Amino acid sequence: GQHSLLTIHNMLGQFVATPFMGRPTAGRHRTHWDGRYADGREAATGLYLGRLLTANGTRVRHIMLLR
Repeated sequence: GQHSLLTIHNMLGQFVATPFMGRPTAGRHRTHWDGRYADGREAATGLYLGRLLTANGTRVRHIMLLR
């Protein structure tokens, strides 16, 4: 499979975390984000952006984090 990268960003576009980076197998997948910044701090309740980069392009989706 091709390399894929899933990153989480705040609504200002600033990097928050990388829940997945690697080569997934074919098929559907789920990934878990623990609601923390890459440095371990808890992210606040609110709206975030999930950005998936693959060989086929980039997709961005809204993610609502509830605490």
